[in-house]
Amino acid sequence: MELDLAHFAIILGNASVSEAYEAASKLRIEAMNSVFWNTERGQWLDYWFGNSSTSE
Repeated sequence: MELDLAHFAIILGNASVSEAYEAASKLRIEAMNSVFWNTERGQWLDYWFGNSSTSE
């Protein structure tokens, strides 16, 4: 989503807004990876809110 907004900001000529959205996109990717990505398995896992853990 943020990358779409960054692209629209470029079209509208607003590079600083585009950069802000690109930075937000990177933060979202890092956050998602920290919760859902399992490096040992090399795959994404489901997250179970009930017990605050990922599916194994």
